[in-house]
Amino acid sequence: MATRRIVATAVACVACAASLIAPLAASASTPDTDSSPAFVATIEPLTDSLAAELTGVSWHDGCPVALADLRLVTMPHLGFDGAVHEGELVVHAAVAGDVATVFGGLLARGFPIARMERVESFAGDDDASMAADNTSAFNCREITGGGAFSIHSWGMAIDVNPVRNPYVKGTTVLPTDGLAFLDRTDIRPGMIIADDAVVAAFAAAGFEWGGSWTRLQDYQHFEIPEPEAVAASYVAPPGSQGAAAVAPCSAGTPDSAAWSGELWSYVDTADGSIDVAEFNEFLAGQPAGVAGPCDAARVLLHLDRPDPQATAVVVDTQPVAGGAVVTVTLDGLLDDSVAAVRYIFEMTALPVAPVQITTGSWSQRCQPGRGHEDFSTELCV
Repeated sequence: MATRRIVATAVACVACAASLIAPLAASASTPDTDSSPAFVATIEPLTDSLAAELTGVSWHDGCPVALADLRLVTMPHLGFDGAVHEGELVVHAAVAGDVATVFGGLLARGFPIARMERVESFAGDDDASMAADNTSAFNCREITGGGAFSIHSWGMAIDVNPVRNPYVKGTTVLPTDGLAFLDRTDIRPGMIIADDAVVAAFAAAGFEWGGSWTRLQDYQHFEIPEPEAVAASYVAPPGSQGAAAVAPCSAGTPDSAAWSGELWSYVDTADGSIDVAEFNEFLAGQPAGVAGPCDAARVLLHLDRPDPQATAVVVDTQPVAGGAVVTVTLDGLLDDSVAAVRYIFEMTALPVAPVQITTGSWSQRCQPGRGHEDFSTELCV
């Protein structure tokens, strides 16, 4: 289990950030003092038991992020009782380090946080979490009002002190106890105000503040504006555990000049399976290492069609628990009977080189009029 602990590095960055944001308008936080508590954050992949706790509560099939791409951040925060408490947030791996740095800065500045618990403590109920003034992050749910995934569903949004920083749209105020904090000129501890140190710290980490929106004001809310792009560009550092979020492969036919051989010798056309053991031996012997799903797609395309006859080549990669799945579809083949060929491979955890294939399947779709319009293991004739 790979675990990161942010101690001195985060504190040093916090000191730099504090010097940059000091001239900004004062927030509800207390001034910095020489007696600020030490900040130690731990970032680690979800254990099997924790993943089981999330499943069916804050995460479910169809969520836009894999459990393997989430991280548990455990870190101290200052409570309204003046004591330092240990809190937990689940966030996307791509932003976990930045989140720890932001909250390290808030602790150093004396900004109080009422609670910091995972939404599983509230059975995944966002309303209950807000009513408890709980600071939380990942929760695969729709936006308030419904209609689309909230950015919380990527683990790239954080709600801070929701009672003191309510969601306000017209006459709707959530949570209802936030009515006592609608006057944003009456600044009290734990409130977030335009241009204050909290907004600046999150902005430095790439987060947008919902309190600056015009159609509504979500004073508690910070989010990464384009979570899909951040998730797709994230690459796990060497030695990390779990699946990395996989960037889409380049469009068109990838360059595969370094590869040679035939894929057909590994395909069982009777059941559509691929002999992965023999294929892995072949991959290991190639001069260019297979470092990820895009490289594997290049192998597949070259072995199947060294001179591509497809009018359309689609390569899709998806992270899954413990690895990635790459699907290569060659459509519009100039063949008397075959209209398209599809390969689906599941690979071991990234980044591992050479990639090891764990499962593989092959199917094809016949030309119109020859039957088997959907992908089938049956041969076109």
